[in-house]
Amino acid sequence: MHLSERIVYKNCRVGGKLVDLEITDGIFTAIGRLDREGIDLGGNDVFPGLIDIHTHGANGYSIYGVADEVLVENAKNICEYYAKNGITTWYPTTACSKDKLAYMLTLDFDSFKGANIPGIHLEGPYLSKNKAGAIDP
Repeated sequence: MHLSERIVYKNCRVGGKLVDLEITDGIFTAIGRLDREGIDLGGNDVFPGLIDIHTHGANGYSIYGVADEVLVENAKNICEYYAKNGITTWYPTTACSKDKLAYMLTLDFDSFKGANIPGIHLEGPYLSKNKAGAIDP
């Protein structure tokens, strides 16, 4: 038998209105003033997690042009930093060699704590030499 996970958040602002939220198995199931106990958010704003679709790095950590082991540690640090700052999902963006891309595709991003990495934003190595912009063709 599956037991549902229910979380109630009390006293939070959604669109400027003070409400309570009930979330069951990750789905919003009630909004308004609820006669249930829950976690008091003290009137703080609640909003959906943000998604960053183009990231070469954050908070001093780069995933572009670094050694493999540094790339992994930097990506883990970015995941934790983003999760603490409202970004729930991000796509590492790179213009790398075929070998680096092959390596990145072997990484178990699901094992990283913090923000989710559902895929990679690839800017290269398959670029038009005439349209490479800031990327070294």
